[in-house]
Amino acid sequence: MDPKDKRNFILLGHAQSGKTTLSESLLYFCRATNRRGTVSEGTTVSDYSFDEIERKSSVNASLLYCDYKGVRIQIIDVPGYADFFGETISGIRAVDAAIVVVDVVAGVEVGTENVWGILEEAHLPCIIFINKLDKEGANVFDAIKDIKERLSKKASLIDSLDDPVLVEAIAESDDKLLEKYLEGAKLSADEIRQGLTQAVIKRKIFPILSGSALADKGISELLDAVIQYLPSPLQRSAIQCSDPLKPEEKKEIQPSEEGPFCAFVFKSISDPYVGQLTLLRVFSGALLSNTSFYNVNKKTKERI
Repeated sequence: MDPKDKRNFILLGHAQSGKTTLSESLLYFCRATNRRGTVSEGTTVSDYSFDEIERKSSVNASLLYCDYKGVRIQIIDVPGYADFFGETISGIRAVDAAIVVVDVVAGVEVGTENVWGILEEAHLPCIIFINKLDKEGANVFDAIKDIKERLSKKASLIDSLDDPVLVEAIAESDDKLLEKYLEGAKLSADEIRQGLTQAVIKRKIFPILSGSALADKGISELLDAVIQYLPSPLQRSAIQCSDPLKPEEKKEIQPSEEGPFCAFVFKSISDPYVGQLTLLRVFSGALLSNTSFYNVNKKTKERI
């Protein structure tokens, strides 16, 4: 599959904000699964281990994927509890974007603020999804106010691209659009859409969407936003690294299939049936079976 037709992101948020339920809803909506599992019944794809089913919450990062409108969507669902924060840190290093899930009633919680700080350090674009609109006492506008006050003033609701506040924010994110906007000219629909995409990729705007993962509300809108606004692997910024032969020399790796092979091991799993599994994020080049690559930690060649 062409890299431009891929999107990958990590689901982040405070514990019990509904990340696993959202991942289950995304898989079912895209027909990657033929039945919709629930956390309460222990039947979700993401929480598959005995401990997770018993606790009714995530313990390990899970890797999921589905296809939507010809685009391969790759998802990492990580635990929300601070005890398993290492899963979040390693997962963030393997993706190009994030979806931050916020409980509409609880608002921005401690766990949400913690992952937001990590996202800022990683400089990853993200979409904010206000979840559980079917919950009693839900007020989406209170949640938006909380997000703007505690996370970022650049967070903007994108229910309508005709919203004057959103159009102004998009114009301010690009010098050419701003010049046209200040001259009183109306921005075209394509200019607004493309301007918003670039603003999201550059972290100048954080789109806010709302819905209910449990009731499958807002899922199609979220998937459309993922495809339209989040970057493909080729659109992400250059990866900062070091030359393995000269560690003091800093380098930049541009995402490209034609470039030298460069990958990052972000998780290792010891499976009782399969054995040792090593999960890599390929940033450049291609990895084929029965080929070798240089392991910068062991300073030796490895065979895949």
